[in-house]
Amino acid sequence: MKTSKFLLSRLFIVFLIFLFSCNKDNIKPDGTACLLTRITEPVGETGGTYSYIIEYNENHKPVRYYEAENTNNYTAINYANNQIDNMIKYQDGVLSAKYTYDWASDSLSILVQNFYKAGYFEKIVYQFDENGFPKTEQWYWQNTDGSWQKGNYFVYQWENNNLVQSEYWLTDKVYTKTFEYDNKFNVYGSLGWFYGIETLSKNNIIKETITYNQGGTPDVTEYTYQYNETGYPYNLTKTYSNNTTEEISFEYSCN
Repeated sequence: MKTSKFLLSRLFIVFLIFLFSCNKDNIKPDGTACLLTRITEPVGETGGTYSYIIEYNENHKPVRYYEAENTNNYTAINYANNQIDNMIKYQDGVLSAKYTYDWASDSLSILVQNFYKAGYFEKIVYQFDENGFPKTEQWYWQNTDGSWQKGNYFVYQWENNNLVQSEYWLTDKVYTKTFEYDNKFNVYGSLGWFYGIETLSKNNIIKETITYNQGGTPDVTEYTYQYNETGYPYNLTKTYSNNTTEEISFEYSCN
């Protein structure tokens, strides 16, 4: 995940609550589960790394996500009635964005307020399928008169509790992503919507292919994991189409 993930631009009853709990597929028969607590990633091309720390409440829901190198860069996640109510982002200790969640039985609307742009709002509306997974994601931009204008949108397909296809649309379709998976516990399973829609899947992505609607060579990313004794990845190597690689490491707290 790149730094942009920290911006939370891609955020996300009774039948939906499981999405915000520790993924039930990550719970072993003896009742133990592992929560992802630290992610260490490379910093661009400098050769350095940075780490993110995730803290949880007693219900195993993430409540704080921050940079280990700069604890003033963090996101606070708040809940109401066991559902996410809002997320508030701080940059260098200064309020920078707020995401307010409005739940319905078959949809979720998130109002995004950017405090770096006075009076600027965006809105993200998700429609869910019969299994509680998002099937569409529509972005809106607020005009100066307060009206909402449709922007880009996404269409999702799920199989066996895994996201297998994602389409990105403007006026026309721009690209299609397809995903292949292993049969192991999703490294991001304890984060749910908090860390991007792909992380809602049951298993770990092993191959991602982007096919562009205007043609050209598809972009392919291969994911190679090293697993610990509990079946969770502690290291991920991404290999891109240009043969460059990126390594990410993970730490957990297991109960």
